[in-house]
Amino acid sequence: MLKKYILLLKNPKILLPFLPIIFLLFFLFSFTYQSDLSFNQDLGMHLTLGRIIWQTHKIPETNLFSYTYPNFSLINHHWFFQLLLYLGSITIGIEGMLILKIIILLFSLFLILYMAKEKRFLLVLPISYIFLHLFRDRVDLRPEIFSYLFTAMTIFILDRYDRFNSKFIYTLPFITLIWVNTHIFFPVGIFMETIFLGDFIFRKIIKRDEKYLNEKIKTLFIIFLSSIVATLFNPNFINGALYPFTFFKNYGVIIVENQSILVRANFDTKNHDYLFFYISLLIIFTSFFVGLIKEKISFKNLGLILLGLGLACQSLKGLPFLTLIALIPIVETLGFIKNNTALKVLNILVMGLILFESYFYLSGNYYMLTYKPNTASLEAVADEKAGIDFVIKNNIPQPIFNTFGTGGYLLYRTYPKYKVFVDERPEAYPASFFKDTYFPMQKDYSVFKKEEKKYGFKSIIFNITSQGSEATNFLNSLNHDPQWKTVFLDEYLIIWVRKDMLDSLLLPSIDLSKVNPSEYNYSSVDAYTNLSTLMFNLGYFQKAKIFDEKALSIGPDNPVANYVMANILLRTGDPNNLVGNYLSKSNGVFW
Repeated sequence: MLKKYILLLKNPKILLPFLPIIFLLFFLFSFTYQSDLSFNQDLGMHLTLGRIIWQTHKIPETNLFSYTYPNFSLINHHWFFQLLLYLGSITIGIEGMLILKIIILLFSLFLILYMAKEKRFLLVLPISYIFLHLFRDRVDLRPEIFSYLFTAMTIFILDRYDRFNSKFIYTLPFITLIWVNTHIFFPVGIFMETIFLGDFIFRKIIKRDEKYLNEKIKTLFIIFLSSIVATLFNPNFINGALYPFTFFKNYGVIIVENQSILVRANFDTKNHDYLFFYISLLIIFTSFFVGLIKEKISFKNLGLILLGLGLACQSLKGLPFLTLIALIPIVETLGFIKNNTALKVLNILVMGLILFESYFYLSGNYYMLTYKPNTASLEAVADEKAGIDFVIKNNIPQPIFNTFGTGGYLLYRTYPKYKVFVDERPEAYPASFFKDTYFPMQKDYSVFKKEEKKYGFKSIIFNITSQGSEATNFLNSLNHDPQWKTVFLDEYLIIWVRKDMLDSLLLPSIDLSKVNPSEYNYSSVDAYTNLSTLMFNLGYFQKAKIFDEKALSIGPDNPVANYVMANILLRTGDPNNLVGNYLSKSNGVFW
């Protein structure tokens, strides 16, 4: 081993073939080194379940956290991730887990890039540069990072078995066993085994003289059956194995990450990842048709490309799988392109683009020019922390009505003392609960008053960043209800308690019409735009303007702050004709 390092020092040119991989791994690192927003989603819930599993040695089979449906049965495919997450949090800490997350992502991509480099050296860099953008919104500390890892490992092992008859093929059922208990995307591994098995059979039919394929087919078929059997080794047996194909039957909430990109792109014009998805589609269709014409596309490559494309089109959280699964067959299919000066120049240009774009991520400038609330830091952000600190310190009374996006962190900080109305697990509640209760409560205030009598709400925790006419309607109705008083407001949460509880709590109420923006001091553009939007939705336009002016003082070119100011001026009047200037900055950078 020492001789290899000495040889490397004497002859650095040995690294030249790995230069594209080095650049691409650095590019991935540049946008994975960002503040992690998982606590604003469901990280708190995962940590709490991990603690329960560790302490009780049991996997909860019902909804423990909610007072609305405490006995509702559910299937938990993430229990092993939750256990690892909790153990990691008490040993290396959340920041350590964020470092481990980056290592997992880098290793997963390294396996894919290494195989792609073997197929076609000079195509790896430009094609991968486009496809890697599909990872940008999916790098938080969530169970899907293990699906990325297992996907890369599975395709690497299958490739090695195909080309070198690697004995690592026998590890695939064990990978499936871990995968089925870690993340719901475990069928991806089975699909890839099916594609390689089909490729062996197809080659056997076309090339009858390849007798060695008989043994490959036999071995992989046994591995394939063993992997299917491995999916049964989960807490819910056959129901757990089939759950990825049935879980939407009881899913009463439309979550953005579960929406198809083809649907989402029609009204979410601020997400620039869609641009790279369309460019990726162009590359895919080009490779597909050229491969057919040149007869260079194999059964295996076609199957992998379609699998990656299918996952990417199915949901936003499937976008990274287009890179992990389809990149190698695309590079291989286009392998007939000869090395030439133009291709070498393209690689040099892409290297420059990677350095340029990576600088924007690592400097934090990129996030100031987009709608992304991240910063360039290795920090686990918990925007609800101050609000829940207030709940704990003042012993806010329950039952609490909380919104969908606030349940996970609330239960993380307060369980078992507090129970939630709802949390970020649609599968833990009947679909009818969302359809007939939760959403109608915000849309029609009379429904809320009816449910208030039923559940006896004493406090309300609401995320002020909640969007839509229903949330705005609810906020306005509650603000004018004399039975409810605001006791807490920051850049993320607003908390109400019933008027008859104020005296016993010894808490002063906050009159939102008299909020003084000068008393709120933040270093974040998003903090002020959140408050500005809240004031705008409540009809306090002058206060909204002052809050947004604070945001613009921090980030004059921030698209969110400019968009908010444009809307304020459109509503209140624009004597200086500045709306056009603000709107022109509301799109941010194009990439």
